Amino acid sequence: MIAYDDYGQARTLVREVMSDEERDRLVDNVVGHLLNGVVEPVLSRAFSFMSAIDGEIGKQIEDRYHRQAEQVGPTTGQTARPVGDVATRT
Repeated sequence: MIAYDDYGQARTLVREVMSDEERDRLVDNVVGHLLNGVVEPVLSRAFSFMSAIDGEIGKQIEDRYHRQAEQVGPTTGQTARPVGDVATRT
């Protein structure tokens, strides 16, 4: 019997389809987006999600994020809003 999980297709893509260069670009892209104002608890969930797909990729993303965040900090200056808060339009 084949066991199915929520991450199987993504895991296959990362481990068996992507080249080393493509995996490195994936890490760079995810880290770049996370540095663009993502805050807790979403940040921790993103690390967990990527680690569930592939432990090594998840670790690379988390390590690179923390290293770059120390150097440059978030790039947007956005602050977290409570869930359900809608920005007003002017």
